[in-house]
Amino acid sequence: MLYLKRKIDFFLSAWKSNPDRKPLIVKGPRQVGKTESIRRFGEQNYKSVISINFVEEPKYKMITTDGYKAEGIIKNISRIDPSKRFIEGETLLFFDELQEFPEIATALKFLYGGSSCPLGSLLLPCELPSPEHCRRLVLARPNSMLLSSVK
Repeated sequence: MLYLKRKIDFFLSAWKSNPDRKPLIVKGPRQVGKTESIRRFGEQNYKSVISINFVEEPKYKMITTDGYKAEGIIKNISRIDPSKRFIEGETLLFFDELQEFPEIATALKFLYGGSSCPLGSLLLPCELPSPEHCRRLVLARPNSMLLSSVK
């Protein structure tokens, strides 16, 4: 399948190479390639990509029932779908259609709130760490990128 390179591709690479990266929220008009770009980026850069679409899979809206800490969210995702594999430092957690579950944005403070957290990356599209191993994530305010169509 032919893939049209977008500005976001370069931004995502720079984001991943930043050791102090924060969870990333990508905003933009419909149908400009946000989801496709993020999926492609994840497949090329991570051993595991956990993609959750809150419109197509509303059952994932219960991932915060045990609170907003990374360990609880990861545990609940794994309970809902045990095939989703979290690999320490090599997992991209991609939440799509955030407008359907705005409470997940609250979790960002805890996923990157200066405490130890277990994943590799969180793209909100955002990245997370694995539950059994902790990795330092630091989130004050998530990075945000506005994606527009490229002419």
